[in-house]
Amino acid sequence: MPGRLLVIAHDPVLSHALVGHLQRATERLVIAERTPANCRATDVVVGASSSLTPEDCLAIAQAGAVAVILAALPNAGEERAYTTAGAAAYLPMAVHGSTLADVVAAIMASAP
Repeated sequence: MPGRLLVIAHDPVLSHALVGHLQRATERLVIAERTPANCRATDVVVGASSSLTPEDCLAIAQAGAVAVILAALPNAGEERAYTTAGAAAYLPMAVHGSTLADVVAAIMASAP
């Protein structure tokens, strides 16, 4: 069974929008957090690149959780840093958000 679905975005407006979007798209409770310190194995952590560093992704992966990074200004070097650190996905932040919902749903469906 998949764990919790956490959103980490330091901007409260972005955090609120992501929580609302993911709750509607996944029909799951979504928890807004300020840091990844409380993540645990089986959690899926969705965070803005402005709020999570590659080092945070490494800590998330080491905890047994899965990180999905949303980048406002995606670039290949940053994507490489995040995926090397253990991020499961590095996605451009888009207005419609359907890709995010699809990726999160697939991750949660594949959880043991």
